[in-house]
Amino acid sequence: MCDQCFIFYIQAYRKPLESDHGDPFTLLNAFDEWIQVKAEGQGTKKWCRKRALEEQRFYEMVKLKNQFKDLLKVVTWYRSPKGSHLDYNLLNTNDDDSKKYLTSDERRKRHGERKRLTELKREKDRESKKRKVLKLEGDDFMISDDEEDDKDRDIRDLEFRLSHDLDKLQSNSNKNRSFTLRDINLLKIILCSGLYPQVATADQCNNYKRDSEQAFHTKSKPFLLLHPTSVFMCKPEVLMPPEIKDPPRCPSDLQGKLSKKHQLLAYLFLLETTKPYLMNVMRVPALQTITLFSNSIDTNADCTRLVCDGWLELRFADEESASQVISSIIHLRATWQNLLKLRLQDVFRSLDDDRRVNPRARKLEKVLASKLTEFLSSDVMYAVRRVYSAELWNMYKGPGSGIVEMESIKSLIKTPEETEAKEHPVKGGIQINDYMVYDCLLDDSSAAVWGEYTSHMQRHWQCPRCKQSLIVTVQERLLHESQCQDKNFQATKEEEAQEMEEEKSAQLNPLRKHYHCDKCDKDFKFTSTEILKHRKSHVDS
Repeated sequence: MCDQCFIFYIQAYRKPLESDHGDPFTLLNAFDEWIQVKAEGQGTKKWCRKRALEEQRFYEMVKLKNQFKDLLKVVTWYRSPKGSHLDYNLLNTNDDDSKKYLTSDERRKRHGERKRLTELKREKDRESKKRKVLKLEGDDFMISDDEEDDKDRDIRDLEFRLSHDLDKLQSNSNKNRSFTLRDINLLKIILCSGLYPQVATADQCNNYKRDSEQAFHTKSKPFLLLHPTSVFMCKPEVLMPPEIKDPPRCPSDLQGKLSKKHQLLAYLFLLETTKPYLMNVMRVPALQTITLFSNSIDTNADCTRLVCDGWLELRFADEESASQVISSIIHLRATWQNLLKLRLQDVFRSLDDDRRVNPRARKLEKVLASKLTEFLSSDVMYAVRRVYSAELWNMYKGPGSGIVEMESIKSLIKTPEETEAKEHPVKGGIQINDYMVYDCLLDDSSAAVWGEYTSHMQRHWQCPRCKQSLIVTVQERLLHESQCQDKNFQATKEEEAQEMEEEKSAQLNPLRKHYHCDKCDKDFKFTSTEILKHRKSHVDS
């Protein structure tokens, strides 16, 4: 079999595992299929060889998963009358495996498997090293000892079956197979929170290049290629620019550029051989990824232009769309940070306290999940492009270019000393928070005049958190919204009343516990009996 035929042979077996979303999801499909094959009692060694996969990597993935799970539970020693404990309190420690009781048949079967494992280990220690023989079985090549069946001699497979619940792993893999687009987008954002700033944007001339010459640019390194092993090399069409349909009243400089489906490539690492390659890449939504994880976001006067981390520019067709995006960014980033702060504070709570998780943290979890899903499904039209190094010299206004309206800003806040607006010492403009600088970008003459005019217009606005009605400019609204959302780890009066009612209902019946219903997507405080009745109501309906 020639090399080219062997490649086609491998690709044919791998094709059902490939995902349009990228290499990490293809790997997840391969892992789920491996679990399914193992749960059905088939030989996974031969399955891996046909697809040129190394089975040892799957075993390592399971071990890493368990290690990460343990790390989320373990941080430091706690002493209590019940003894010493190691607990992170970032993961639910209710493990059903410890409460699972085996029947006599299951105990007998497991005892037989353990006895067989011991015999195989002894036999492995006694046997001498034998020469490996290359065999051809049908269309498949395999390396064997020429005597024994691989399945009977695979000790790792038996160890894996004894140390893991295959039924539980299979049920989890079935859930992965039923991922919706919403679940996939959420998973992408979670992965990007760890990978950023390792993202790349496509070259503007990719339409005129061959599939193997598609170029991408990162902030620090231009003209990177996709590695030949990437799933996108077989499916280059999914990386093509989105179809552009100009909305009504589209600005002339944005015609043919606006879309809600712009995407970037997030990658795990770079590999430089004869050429620089992106490794382990996946498609991610451009707007959400950039704005949620950028270390700096610079805006113009009406916020229709954003420059993120000094190398990616976002443009919006109108001020209303820009305002909607900016509000979502401030809300989501503040909620995300405050939720993490509250969960880390729970680590230092006493073990004698039955309420291990702060009720406010549960509230923020629900808010973050709903708002993040809403932001990921946003229909805002925007344009994205790479900012060249030469543009940075004439991009910012610089300090002393604007007047900070201190008195009008202080009138919005009860404690102005905590929320004093400051001008950025290098870029100019107003430092809204640690990552956003307002009105520091230079625009062309016509846009600058209009932006200065709209930036000083006062409009009626109601804060979505404190419900305070204000008449503010864009600058004043951003300052108030940022400072108000930064305090959302503290409940408002309305939220405090709601949480107190939930707490009283839980105290009236100590058997009540938190329950989330997947059918109606609501949270309840139910006893075990009430949970069963609620589930039965869905079945009856």
